[in-house]
Amino acid sequence: MILSTANMKLLFEGKNVLVYLNPSNRDYPTPTIVKIFKKSHPTPEELNKFYNEYTIAQVTNEHGNSLNNAEGVRKVLQKDTIDQRPAIHLEYLEGKTLNQLLKEKKTFKLSDFLSIAIEQHVRHLLFYKT
Repeated sequence: MILSTANMKLLFEGKNVLVYLNPSNRDYPTPTIVKIFKKSHPTPEELNKFYNEYTIAQVTNEHGNSLNNAEGVRKVLQKDTIDQRPAIHLEYLEGKTLNQLLKEKKTFKLSDFLSIAIEQHVRHLLFYKT
């Protein structure tokens, strides 16, 4: 099946990537997240970081690391090419983005803020450390 972003809903636009919600289809019975490069020919460094994220998530899934069962940690499904651009399919988890939480709740208890900050920092270290 050849996928295109035409039937997907754009959720986020970053500097280098677009994140789409892919509705359920014959390959995946439930919705998935598709992270795809904006440009068809990313730099070697960009591509390396992108595929490092895939590899780390895949190893986490395969080895049953304690993070694999942690709430809010997506499972990686596959690497792909969509619209001639590198892409990664991830498990879709229902929830709110940090930006949405901040808009809804103007103040946080210090313990809640620190918990979110530490969780985000750990994820950043795991997935984006080169």
